[in-house]
Amino acid sequence: MCKFKFIAALCAVVLGTNMYAVSGNAYAEETSGDVSVSDTKEVLYSIKYNKNGGTGTLTQNLPAPAGSEVKLSIWALRLDGYAHVGWTDGENIYERGETITMPDHDLELTAVWTKLYTLTYEDFSSIGYDVPLSDGTVVPGTEVYLPNLAMFNGEAMFNGWRVNGEYYAPQTSFVMPEEDVHVAADWLSPISFAYSAGDVDGVVGEPIIYTTKYPGAQFNTADTPVIARLGYKVTGWHMSGTDKNYGVNESYIIPDKDTVFEIIWSPIIIGMSFDANGGTGTMEREKHEHDSVINISKCLFEKEGHKLLGWQLRDEYYRPEAKYQVKIKKAGESLKFKAIWIDEKENPGDINGDGKVELTDMTLLSLNIMGDYAIEDELKLKDADVMRDGKIDVADLAYFKQYVSQDKVLLGLAPEGE
Repeated sequence: MCKFKFIAALCAVVLGTNMYAVSGNAYAEETSGDVSVSDTKEVLYSIKYNKNGGTGTLTQNLPAPAGSEVKLSIWALRLDGYAHVGWTDGENIYERGETITMPDHDLELTAVWTKLYTLTYEDFSSIGYDVPLSDGTVVPGTEVYLPNLAMFNGEAMFNGWRVNGEYYAPQTSFVMPEEDVHVAADWLSPISFAYSAGDVDGVVGEPIIYTTKYPGAQFNTADTPVIARLGYKVTGWHMSGTDKNYGVNESYIIPDKDTVFEIIWSPIIIGMSFDANGGTGTMEREKHEHDSVINISKCLFEKEGHKLLGWQLRDEYYRPEAKYQVKIKKAGESLKFKAIWIDEKENPGDINGDGKVELTDMTLLSLNIMGDYAIEDELKLKDADVMRDGKIDVADLAYFKQYVSQDKVLLGLAPEGE
């Protein structure tokens, strides 16, 4: 009897509409008592996809028990103007192809759509560039990369992008908004950037050099064009329109308007020496800043039977202890003053013999030339011949006037130095 009960139970398991899990020893001995069969069912649940207006083929899932892992269909449906971004069960949103845990009930998933927006790019073919950027539709929230392009529009340089008018630097990205987007190039026009010596003298070559620069570019003052000025060195630069000064090895940024970059000059030190020109004694070498105004040092030289008439520097003459503006005429030059001697008995221009050369003496010279005054002393006649050309005439009077009006004339010495 026990054997028949076992067979009946087995038939029920195989032929029934639900499958039962059998527990215990199905082959128990006749003396072990009745066989125990579990009445627990393993239920399978199904997934139904609602395309929600879309079209396309989906992967259909097989029924699965609760708690098992199920991978949703990865295929994207199509619907004009929209993108298929996932599925929803009314409470949760799942991505296409996402693996979920099967609940303990059948599951209906509805397609989730998001509106697509157009993304268009500026056409650069008119300026000769074939840029590999394609128009299309994009899902909001998508990150769009903006590349760097080496191109020019006339003199203007590519400077980045305008996304619906908003600036983005090259090699950055923006997130697609819920609106159509147009991406255009941002162009940077150059400015005039001039390197200038300023309103100064002694400049060797061009005093101003014009260039074009792009705003925002960075340069170093050590790489500026060379502008030279006799007697001076560059110690910095000043940017016009600002209060900014820059050192000789300092970075600066090009502004967004035409600019003059003006040199800050500092005088160099010039060596000065003295030539006794046949005299004896010594005078120390001196050093002075270029363009400084000094008094020529007192002469310490001596020459027997002579006195100092003045100093000669190049083709110019200076009276003893006259004011002098230190100035060189070529790079690397040092200054050497040569003593000009005259017989100690002579005093050119001192016609009235009072030991001074002044307007009274020039008046007497003028009267002598007109015949209204006679100079009879032989030595005074020599002193009246201030040009030392052997005659007394209007040329001496003109030279005398020149002597009165400036320092670079020595009476008793021909203008050419002969």
